[in-house]
Amino acid sequence: MVIADEPLDYPVTQEVDVLVALTQEAARRHAAAVRPGGAVVADAGRVEEIPPGSYAVRRLPIYRAVPEALGTEALSNVAALGGAGGVGAAGERGGAG
Repeated sequence: MVIADEPLDYPVTQEVDVLVALTQEAARRHAAAVRPGGAVVADAGRVEEIPPGSYAVRRLPIYRAVPEALGTEALSNVAALGGAGGVGAAGERGGAG
């Protein structure tokens, strides 16, 4: 998601504070865009390797826990956003306030 104070000509993100990586490919392709001091929230079962960087890493069992709780993977991406919402710029719980 891109949030801006001005109209966007082309909404391609150059840097992000938090990356939610639900697949290995997503981690590989987008980890370089995480700002120093940011965070990567990754699915613990599907993302085995996160490229090194100056960001915190938080692994959550998203695709294991959601089907256990709800009986379907369909809301796993929504749960991942909830996990990302609890990560501040330093990768700690509590938000970026």
